[in-house]
Amino acid sequence: MNRVVDFFVRESLLVILLLLLVIISIMEPGHVHKFHQWVEWKVIATLIGLMVLTAGLSYSGFFDVFSRRIIRFVGTERTLALFLVLLSFFLSPVLTNDMALFVVVPLTLAFSRGLENDISKIVIMEALAVNSGSALFPIGNPQNIYLWHRWGISFWDFVAQMLIPVSVMLFLLLAFVFLLFPSRKLRLSADTPSVGFDARLFILSALLMPIFVFLVDRGLSIPASAVVISIYLIFFRYVLLRVDWLLVVLFILIFMDFGALAHSRLVHHSISPLIENSSETGVYITSILLSQFISNVPAAVFLSHFFQNWKILAYGVNVGGNGTVIASLASIIALRLGKVRRGWLLFHVYSIPFLIMSAIGIYVLIIRGF
Repeated sequence: MNRVVDFFVRESLLVILLLLLVIISIMEPGHVHKFHQWVEWKVIATLIGLMVLTAGLSYSGFFDVFSRRIIRFVGTERTLALFLVLLSFFLSPVLTNDMALFVVVPLTLAFSRGLENDISKIVIMEALAVNSGSALFPIGNPQNIYLWHRWGISFWDFVAQMLIPVSVMLFLLLAFVFLLFPSRKLRLSADTPSVGFDARLFILSALLMPIFVFLVDRGLSIPASAVVISIYLIFFRYVLLRVDWLLVVLFILIFMDFGALAHSRLVHHSISPLIENSSETGVYITSILLSQFISNVPAAVFLSHFFQNWKILAYGVNVGGNGTVIASLASIIALRLGKVRRGWLLFHVYSIPFLIMSAIGIYVLIIRGF
């Protein structure tokens, strides 16, 4: 019984999403046969491949070895937080927000294992960092890719329009880091277990990672993921057993729930009258608020059918990804990978103020102007 209760507490988001799916099925039974159509199976395949490859790098001991090499140059909690948050921020526009987390969060965990300092909050800031930084490039996150292609915007025009919003969020990120992390010295843990380095596992994982990313970029995520799983199944089966497969289930439920909500007659009838002929302010607020409930990617797709001002929509769905944990799928990945204690609650303690301040700052600087 205790194990069941512990599971429900630990996997509360998964349980909520499952219950929501049941409720939607009862209220709109015509949607049930469409659930699988709303799952982005290529995204799921990409997620699985990245999880397996990251697990391979992690269990090879690479992140532990790398963190011990670099920790001698990082003297305080604040310096470490700045290094990891800025690394997350600047990797995300290039690698995408999700992929950046698969690099930075395991590295953060490796630092955490070797220190007595509690640096778990850094994972939360990394989630905010990748959501903010990825907004800069049209290839940085799924909602930008969608808006970029839908309106046929040039790459550099998109970057130019997003430069100020991203700068606002970067300024707030740095302010949060300086406020949350003291200049307390890092203390190496005396009882840190010795971690071996499996060179074979590291070489295999390191070689497969760029090949996998290349194939995903060519639209071959499903066969690429199948190949990765097969290779590890033959040579390093234990790595597959340590992958967080419930995260995959969580993402499938998210796609089903959000897809159903975005196509729900109730949502359309409730929201359509409110957003038709909205002002720029209305578009901005609507895109931020809707992102909190159905995630920023479905929000971008849904609202693009009503609004033609891509810039305001891009501002809203990108800043909106920094609110609730379901506002951006990257936030869920960060908390699951980071295994932060009371992470879901702690995330909102910081993400909601960050959302409010960044939303107001972007509104004043861009939409209203001085």
